[in-house]
Amino acid sequence: MTAMTFALLLSMLGNPDCTSVLSGRVIDADSGEALSRTRIEVSSGGQAVRSKADGSFRIEGLCSGALHIQAVRSDYALRVIKLDIDQARQLEIFLKPIRLTQEADLIVRAPQLKESDTRSVVSLEGDALLRTRGKNLADALADLPGISVLRSGNSAKPIIRGQHGSRILMLYDGVRHEGQDWGLSHGPELDPFAAGAMHVVKGSAGVRYGPDALAGVLIVEPPKLLKEPGIRMETQTIGALNGKRGTMAARIDGNHQEVSELSWRVDGNYSRGSGLQTPNYPLDNTGVEEWNVGGIAEYQGDCWSLKLSFRHNDNRSGTCLCVRKETTADFDAQVLSDTPPYVELYEADYEIDRPFQKVTHDIVLLRGALEIEDVGDLEATYAFQINVRGEYEIVRTATSFAQHNFKLRTHTADILFRHKPVPLGQTIRLEGILGVTGMLQENVYRGWPLLSDYRGYGGGIFAIERLVMSRWELEFGARFDHITRNAYLPKKTYQSLNREGRIDPESCIIGEDFTQCDSNFNAGTLSLGSLIKIAEGISAKLDFSTATRMPTIDEQYLNGTSPSFPVMARGRHDLGPETSWSTSATLKLDYTWLKSEVSVYGSYIDDYIYLAPELREDGTVRTDVLIQGRFPRFNYNAINAIYYGFDAEVQTRMGPIELGVDGSVVRAFDVDLDSFLL
Repeated sequence: MTAMTFALLLSMLGNPDCTSVLSGRVIDADSGEALSRTRIEVSSGGQAVRSKADGSFRIEGLCSGALHIQAVRSDYALRVIKLDIDQARQLEIFLKPIRLTQEADLIVRAPQLKESDTRSVVSLEGDALLRTRGKNLADALADLPGISVLRSGNSAKPIIRGQHGSRILMLYDGVRHEGQDWGLSHGPELDPFAAGAMHVVKGSAGVRYGPDALAGVLIVEPPKLLKEPGIRMETQTIGALNGKRGTMAARIDGNHQEVSELSWRVDGNYSRGSGLQTPNYPLDNTGVEEWNVGGIAEYQGDCWSLKLSFRHNDNRSGTCLCVRKETTADFDAQVLSDTPPYVELYEADYEIDRPFQKVTHDIVLLRGALEIEDVGDLEATYAFQINVRGEYEIVRTATSFAQHNFKLRTHTADILFRHKPVPLGQTIRLEGILGVTGMLQENVYRGWPLLSDYRGYGGGIFAIERLVMSRWELEFGARFDHITRNAYLPKKTYQSLNREGRIDPESCIIGEDFTQCDSNFNAGTLSLGSLIKIAEGISAKLDFSTATRMPTIDEQYLNGTSPSFPVMARGRHDLGPETSWSTSATLKLDYTWLKSEVSVYGSYIDDYIYLAPELREDGTVRTDVLIQGRFPRFNYNAINAIYYGFDAEVQTRMGPIELGVDGSVVRAFDVDLDSFLL
């Protein structure tokens, strides 16, 4: 009787109805894109769910009345919403991304702590990136301050603050790009059409990105996948007058309504161009033909994701005949003349004759990510790359074979852990990342004397912690790397380098046909950087760092010439790692009507490796006469060098008119000879 009376009393007082359902979507307030893995919490009752790949969520068993809903995601501002469940059961939650600095984009998903960086960073994205379509990677970046281009025919390499090649680390989708990049016309096999954004970190960044990042890092991010159900298709047709180059590109993105967690993409492009034209004469045999194809599939679960992608690059390009001299007289005439000999015979047509190069590059990437609640994010990436290069010399007899054949295979694996921010006070927190990397690389060379086979093993471990306060950030990082390289030199190459004292016999095992020479390199790297918000729209960056670059296989063992390397070059086995001590300071203004950034920097590089001409007693360059022609002799040596300079850009908007100017100055100084490097 008492129980019945109590139940009746509860009913009269209004027993709460806890059968309500709340559903909705979480959306990025800036881009309008759906946000997955967002934790939706109900302050009363303790219910919590995570949004799906399409941003949707559903919470059941809610009691009627007023509720407080919290949307929590580490890289977005906290959102608290008060609602009456009896009046609103469909909800759209817009979250604002956290932007502690004025940087435009996330630099790289894996090793980057967040959007802010203590170094100078410039980006190419959106409409600015779209306007560069049809250009190669280096030319697309050429208008950014501090970036210039090293061109050879239709090939081009980016130069960051006066340095290029192996001193610039290139990343595509978080994986370092590995190819033969030591020749003048060895352009990076990266497809600009596969870029949704490109970022350049200027200055040494060895702790975060690994060895070789002495001058900077080029980061290429693919476009974001489609998260909403549907199909999106994009096509582009581009033409260029100089070189009569035409390009066609297409991309299809998809997301199935029944499996909205799965997104995919297929893209490809084809380009062909004739020889280039200078103001006074054509560049003979500089035609190019290139095509690219790629695909991505990604499944986004509630707290995990899995991604698989591949890309294929195929390039065939001629080498200008102006860099090859068949006789001594031709070589001497070139030194004294403003134009190549026989320039009247040059033609700018689509024919690609010897000498030329044919390159293919394939990469397959598998990445998995896991969000561990209240702990952090774990990410593992495996990538396999194979770079196949054939360089075709001018030969006396008809043949279809390449005279220089390179095949570079690279396996890389990375494991990264980003811990949850640790609050140290009301406005202070600690953020950090720990990473372990590994690499196995094998290069097989066949052809005329030039380069040796080798097998390399390497790995590294690094940690970065960042102290974040309301107006000030302090970052500290440390890294250690090790590389072991086993080179297999042909008998004649070993004898040639040994005669000239450019190899250490004690580190080599002499066989009948090949000599194995081993090298081991260790490198420790440190960085200390700060970012200060001086006032609204004004920030300053100050960075002190070290970086290390291991000598490349060509710097150690190169012995010969090729169409992409028109000098007689000799390596040096006993070269040690380059080590730089660098500092940079950056001041940035960011207002609606004025944007400006000025950076000053300086680097001292110990054992800086460079290719220097071998001089006779009278000061003239020593030359070698081969079947291919006459070539100046160059040797790899190590010196102590200093690089310093500044970058600056200013942009202003006055109504519909935008004006901008940028510039940079860089000088390099040979400490040993007390003279500037040329």
